[in-house]
Amino acid sequence: MSLHASDKPKSLHSPAPPLLLAGGTLDLLGTLHSDYPSVGQVAQALSAANIQPIFAVTSATLPVYRELSKLIPKSAVGELSEDSSNVVQLIMDAYNSLSSTVTLEHEHSLLPPGVHISYESQCRDSEKRQGEAGDRGQCNDVRTNQMVNFLVTFQATRCLPEPHLLRFRARGFSEELTVELHTLCGCNCSDAQLQAPHCSDGQGHLQCGSLSSTVTLEHEHSLLPPGVHISYESQCRDSEKRQGEAGDRGQCNDVRTNQMVNFLVTFQATRCLPEPHLLRFRARGFSEELTVELHTLCGCNCSDAQLQAPHCSDGQGHLQCGVCSGRGQCQCGRCTCSGQSSGRLCECDDASCERHEGILCGGFGRCQCGVCHCHANRTGRACECSGDTDNCVGPDGGLCNGHGHCKCNRCQCDDGYYGALCDQCSGCKTPCETHRDCAECKAFGTGPLATNCSTACAHANMTLVLTPTLDDSWCKERTQDNQLFFFLAEDEAGGRVVLTVSPPEKGADHTQIIVLGCVGGIVAVGLGLVLAYRLSVEIYDRREFHRFEKERQHLNWKQDHNPLYQSAITTTVNPRFQEADSPLL
Repeated sequence: MSLHASDKPKSLHSPAPPLLLAGGTLDLLGTLHSDYPSVGQVAQALSAANIQPIFAVTSATLPVYRELSKLIPKSAVGELSEDSSNVVQLIMDAYNSLSSTVTLEHEHSLLPPGVHISYESQCRDSEKRQGEAGDRGQCNDVRTNQMVNFLVTFQATRCLPEPHLLRFRARGFSEELTVELHTLCGCNCSDAQLQAPHCSDGQGHLQCGSLSSTVTLEHEHSLLPPGVHISYESQCRDSEKRQGEAGDRGQCNDVRTNQMVNFLVTFQATRCLPEPHLLRFRARGFSEELTVELHTLCGCNCSDAQLQAPHCSDGQGHLQCGVCSGRGQCQCGRCTCSGQSSGRLCECDDASCERHEGILCGGFGRCQCGVCHCHANRTGRACECSGDTDNCVGPDGGLCNGHGHCKCNRCQCDDGYYGALCDQCSGCKTPCETHRDCAECKAFGTGPLATNCSTACAHANMTLVLTPTLDDSWCKERTQDNQLFFFLAEDEAGGRVVLTVSPPEKGADHTQIIVLGCVGGIVAVGLGLVLAYRLSVEIYDRREFHRFEKERQHLNWKQDHNPLYQSAITTTVNPRFQEADSPLL
């Protein structure tokens, strides 16, 4: 069903009446209490009623309706002449344009959480499927009686408690396709089956689920209010800058276990929101959700700029001026951009591109609307990557010695290999070890290859130098009889090598003498320490004895005058004793 609308002036204060169509009445108000519905409500009502509006307007309002047509799916705009003489032809052209586009989509409101749907379109029988997977399938320039095919892929990140019904419909057609969705959570890898009966009676393939190492952050498109655009930038490595162009989702590949990834989400509103909106963000395969409440402060001015503003999630964000994206002034309804900003709302900043070594776009590109447009043979977000391969070419003329690939004029080595040209590996021999046997057999006729030296070392040319100038590039090896010799290996084109060998030095082996000398020196030092210790103890003892003798000689006291002296003789007097001349009693 098609609807024709003109821009004939009418009162803007009268209530919005229902639209009378050939198939009945479309009530745009429903249970709403506002006088005029929003563009999103009109688009939802038109889509639910399968109506394709055609706007026939004059040149004065043509740009406005073209912008409006972008917000209403399956709509067309045509320029009406002043006398409306081309209205029939305009409607015919617009109808042909609408009917030549076939769009297959599903009802987003019926999609259960954890289920994602992607589309691929096959618009020509002779062409392969084209177009990236998205939330709808579309084919343009479809002719009458031409058949187009759509491949619809379902991906479930969680088990559904019960079957779900999904409805698919092509815009402009009244027919619908109903699909009953089941999740078989008990399957294993041996259950893979083509045209499985579980999948709509053989209309799909049953495959084993696998754990993906891709982390994708996205929002619910159905909750995004008109005039609000969201862009993502992903920081997948701590040591890397944010990578990936702004898009409708953030994604990081090859994520390891317990690795943290960051996503920068930018909101841009081109109009004022009448009330706050809630947006939900979720990473595919995770049950957690992030809810953001979105406000537009249309009454602010550039002097209201504030860091950690209380309006922004209790100080978790910054308040900035929203007029002309903060990069210009609004004059007569149009933005006059300042500096290197451009765009209808000054949303493009031609000086905000990434820099390489402090230079905008690395000096190898042009910054346009925050994106570097690189010169020929340059790639990367900051044009830092060169397409040349000069630094990746090895001596044999191959790239990275066949053990890696050249990226940005640098070798990206395969697992196990390293070095500027991927010429080294943990289990590989060094160049000195590789050419040692050939150098020994060519110069001295000894070593493991002595018996077949001419065959095994046919690729090597040897030159004997008696007094070379040795440096770090010379190899230091030993012969089979443990003689030390030096040689220099230089690669040539065609896989040949030039060996410059210095003969071993003639002379006695002083190893035993050196070892014995070291042992004797250690013993002599030990004995010397012991003798020094004994000598110091002897000297100390002699000094102490001499001091003792000296103090003993100073003791010249007499025994009679010594108050401490007591004689060893004891005198005893007998009271009964009488001398001879005394009379007896």
